[in-house]
Amino acid sequence: MQQQRLVIFSPQGEKISCILTKAHKFNPQKTVLYGNCFTCTKNYKGGVYFSRSLASRGWSTLRFDYRGLGESDGDFKETTFFQMADDIAFVYNYMEREGFPPKIYLGHSIGGTLGLYITHRLKSLAAMVLLASTGNLINLYNRLGGNSSGLKEKGYHTLEIGGRKYELTSKFFASLQKASQTFVLERHILPTVIFHYEGDPVLPYKESYELYQKLASPFKNYILLAGKD
Repeated sequence: MQQQRLVIFSPQGEKISCILTKAHKFNPQKTVLYGNCFTCTKNYKGGVYFSRSLASRGWSTLRFDYRGLGESDGDFKETTFFQMADDIAFVYNYMEREGFPPKIYLGHSIGGTLGLYITHRLKSLAAMVLLASTGNLINLYNRLGGNSSGLKEKGYHTLEIGGRKYELTSKFFASLQKASQTFVLERHILPTVIFHYEGDPVLPYKESYELYQKLASPFKNYILLAGKD
C-alpha cells in the first residue's frame, strides 16, 4: 500500500487537497472515489480505514478535502451544496484525465447524497456505495438548522460538530432548497448498496431506507447493521 498526496485546482484556481491510497499493484481499472461526510476531511478515520481495507483487496481510493476544510483553499462559511458537488466532480475529472477514472463511488453521509445528485457527471462509475446517507434535502435543510432563529436574525446558523463550530449562511440553505427541486432519485439506475447502523444518533436509518426504496436501480441492496457507529 502506498499513500500519494495530490493537489488539484478548481476552475477558480482554488487548491483541492487529495490523498490517493494505492493498492500494492495499482490497477487503474480498480479505483474508488470517496466522498466525505459533512465537515469531515480526508484524514477522517473512517475514510482512512476504508481506503486501507480496499487497498488490501486490490482497490485504490482517492480521498479529498472539500473547499474550506482541511488543507484545501476556501472558507467553509461560503460553501454551498452545489460547491461541494462541484468539488466531487473536479476530483472525478482529474482522475479521468490522469487515466484512472473511478469505478466505484463511496459516499459517507452528505457525501453519498452529493454523489447521487451528480451521478450524471460521473460517467465511468459502475456502482455506488452509500453510508448513512439521506435522499431528502428538505429534511437535511431542517436538520442542519435551516429554520433556526439565528439564520433568520443574523443570516447564518452556527452548527457544532465534534466540538467544533461551523457557520452556515443563508446561501448554503438556499442551495439545499434549490437542489431539492431537481433531485430525482427515481432516475438513479446505477447498482447501489446502502449501509446504515440501526442506532445511528445523527441520521435515523429510516431516512436511508426511504432513499433505498426510491432508487430506480434494479440492482440495489440495503444492509442495516447492529449498533450505532
